[in-house]
Amino acid sequence: MDKLQWESLPPNRVAAIEKVTGPVVKAESWTSGLMPGLTAVVHAANGRYFVKAAPATSPAAGLYEREMTATAALPANVPAPWLRYSPGEGGWLVMVFDCLDARDADLSPGSPDLDGVLVALAAISAAPAWSAAPPVTTNVTALQAKAAALLARQPGGQPWGMYRAAVDCFDPAALAGAWLVHYDLHPGNLKIAARAGRSWIEYRMS
Repeated sequence: MDKLQWESLPPNRVAAIEKVTGPVVKAESWTSGLMPGLTAVVHAANGRYFVKAAPATSPAAGLYEREMTATAALPANVPAPWLRYSPGEGGWLVMVFDCLDARDADLSPGSPDLDGVLVALAAISAAPAWSAAPPVTTNVTALQAKAAALLARQPGGQPWGMYRAAVDCFDPAALAGAWLVHYDLHPGNLKIAARAGRSWIEYRMS
């Protein structure tokens, strides 16, 4: 499923969103990220919002449903954008978030962003998982097996040896427990607010 445009939303879903945002003046497609469906920054009467949406028949519907559940379960102290609206009605899965005035975090060694990122991640790891939350170990074990298979095709030496050591030494059992885990950490999923340099977890927990 390819990325969708704002115009792909049916009128009844746009009307439902506008009950939260006010009349939409402009929608800018958000092209980064791997998730299919619609991702857009919406400029509306009540401010700016980040909108994600996909048809309920999409192959990615399960991912959207998981994200909606996880985001709604986040405690208020977790620094993630506020989820304003997340119905699963009208044949679409829609999420409307506050839009951050922020940039991607710099995760390079010695970056001044690192301390704030660690504080944000600590807030997540202290948050209890919701009832019937899927165990992250299942997905991580599958990813570890895929990484091992891909690395087996690469020659010896660096940097592949470093990657092999990381895959071989990580024990997914270390992730077991009744707490939330963010397992898609990269600069695009971690944001630094333009004001005060506060770290945020970007719009997804999937």
